[in-house]
Amino acid sequence: MNIALAVPPITVETTQSVVPIEVTSAAITSFLYGNGFLLYAISTFFLASRSRQPTRVGVRAFYLSWEFGVGTVLFAIVTAHWILTVLRLLRPLQSADIAHWQLVLSFVDEASGTLPAKEALSFSAGSILNAVVLYVVWDREKMVIVFPILTICGFAAFAVACIYFFTHLKADGAFYNNMFAQMLTWAVVLSFTTTIYCTLLIVFRVWRVTRELNSQSGSMQRRAVYAFVQSVALNALAMAFWIICFFVRSWLFLIAVDMWTQMTAISFMLLAFRVGLGRQQDLACAVPPESRGVISHAQPGRNDLIALRRIRVVEGGT
Repeated sequence: MNIALAVPPITVETTQSVVPIEVTSAAITSFLYGNGFLLYAISTFFLASRSRQPTRVGVRAFYLSWEFGVGTVLFAIVTAHWILTVLRLLRPLQSADIAHWQLVLSFVDEASGTLPAKEALSFSAGSILNAVVLYVVWDREKMVIVFPILTICGFAAFAVACIYFFTHLKADGAFYNNMFAQMLTWAVVLSFTTTIYCTLLIVFRVWRVTRELNSQSGSMQRRAVYAFVQSVALNALAMAFWIICFFVRSWLFLIAVDMWTQMTAISFMLLAFRVGLGRQQDLACAVPPESRGVISHAQPGRNDLIALRRIRVVEGGT
């Protein structure tokens, strides 16, 4: 299937739209980064409060927890992405005598270094969130993760190919044509598919499990899945916006790609924040004896951030 996705070439209309879009993209990225920073700080505080013990074991458990590791890596990625976005905007503006045409060329020069680096960070953040969502879904059931593993592997392959081709493109304003456009589009589509698949599977599992629980425990599980779905939906909407911008051949793609990177981190940190807030409020009360048959074999003391990891499909009832 041949998908011809071409951003309009550099014309008079382009010169009138690229610079405002770059400024808007930097402003939106800065706003989203600020929100992500607050969510990261608060969720880390909640996690540290839960793991705080007067021993070295408790401190080391906090720093070695996968929740802290994933959150920190994502925060580092979006920080680097935000810095590149700001530098990309400010660097051409440092020369007061730069011509408007040269300014536009500096923004659309996708092989100059900043755009390939930003794309690499975007794909890295997307890969991490896909892995986290897959981890939430997986409960040692191999058949469940066959499809998302294939989509994640495809996403990774397309991402590597896109970064390679990105560094070999010319600054002609038509950098989403032919094979490159197809690879970039399919990379985002595969990531979007992984997110939707895992989200629907979680909803299905919770629906099956809550049928066997009493009203209190069932309500707790439903609140957990609501938090998960709402958080992941932010990332899904950002990817959908990206895909739409591709198919309508809009320069808004420059905003969409920056939004997707920041929203990827915000999705995880928002989930961590909501779960941490729930724990601080003691919403995660003890599981009733009658519902133990439908709760998985989570190890005692395990520092699971996402309560949904405790849910498994119950075959044949309790």
